[in-house]
Amino acid sequence: MQSDNTGILADYYTRDELAAELGRCRRTLARWAWLRTGPRITRLQGRVLYHRDDVKAWLRSQAEGAA
Repeated sequence: MQSDNTGILADYYTRDELAAELGRCRRTLARWAWLRTGPRITRLQGRVLYHRDDVKAWLRSQAEGAA
């Protein structure tokens, strides 16, 4: 599924898109979803989507404090 840049799904990544953006494989994102350690997912008719704001919040939560 290619993101619809102008429609209601414009603010969502597919699993393939997010995997490419993060430099990880689809299986890693699937494992994170199963373990509930990755970004929050939205299921839509069997598809897994990631809202961009949820991904940004998850990335901020992964930041380590300065040493």
